[in-house]
Amino acid sequence: MKNVICFICFVAFTCGCEKAEIPTYEGREYVQFYDNENENYGKLEKIFSFRYSGTGVYIDTVFLDVIISGPRADYDRKVVLKQVKEYNFEFEYDEEGVRTDSALIEVGNQAIPNVHYVPFDDPGAEKLLYVKKGEVKGKIGILLRRDVSLMSENFNLNVEIVPGDDFLVGDIRATKAVVTISDQLTRPEGWNDVSGPNTKPNQSLYWGVYGPVKHQFMIDHSPAGERWDSDFLKELNLDKGKMLWYASLFTRELNKVNQERADQGMGPLMEDPDDPNTVIEFPK
Repeated sequence: MKNVICFICFVAFTCGCEKAEIPTYEGREYVQFYDNENENYGKLEKIFSFRYSGTGVYIDTVFLDVIISGPRADYDRKVVLKQVKEYNFEFEYDEEGVRTDSALIEVGNQAIPNVHYVPFDDPGAEKLLYVKKGEVKGKIGILLRRDVSLMSENFNLNVEIVPGDDFLVGDIRATKAVVTISDQLTRPEGWNDVSGPNTKPNQSLYWGVYGPVKHQFMIDHSPAGERWDSDFLKELNLDKGKMLWYASLFTRELNKVNQERADQGMGPLMEDPDDPNTVIEFPK
């Protein structure tokens, strides 16, 4: 009987985690991805969930940091992207362990153009791929679509910078990126900003016990479209006064919602409608 063993081979992403240097300027302009948060070069990874965009949003933008070498230009310059497919190598062996066959299989759950993202040659998507004049570091955007499939599964969009009219490709180890697209919520890092041996990451002094229904409530009732993801909480946790302000705001908004529900003969907002122990609350 034959045994089939699968070895994952990321054909599209051969770069490692080591630091990559941008080429030295020699009369040409180069561009590559840049991890702005960690101030490092290398393969860029982003996670984007439409849940942070709020209800009713069906197209949104994920931004990727890039860095260029060469002279500053007095005009906007375009970064050219293409989607890169990811594959598995599948090897087949006989009973004696001798390889008898192999196949290159496309990995599932890869983003589909016009379903999970807007193609890069679309006029609306293309205008987000420009580095503004005079910039050495910039951001380029990719338009993502909120397909119903994202509510149950994540899809990966693997992209690569390729040479274009304005830029050559920088260090090959830093010219690839992957965007994981989702429409689900998970507890973001920084939900609880208190550290220590008895810390409960899912329980905050300001927001209470984490739950996806509460999380969505906070997103939908934020006055300025705040995303309430890890990046937002990282900044917010530095401002205790602002955290108290949000906690007070959400308490008032929750009281309004629960009153409206009561007027309709419904119970208070809960994580699980069948479990009264999951009533949404904010610490007082």
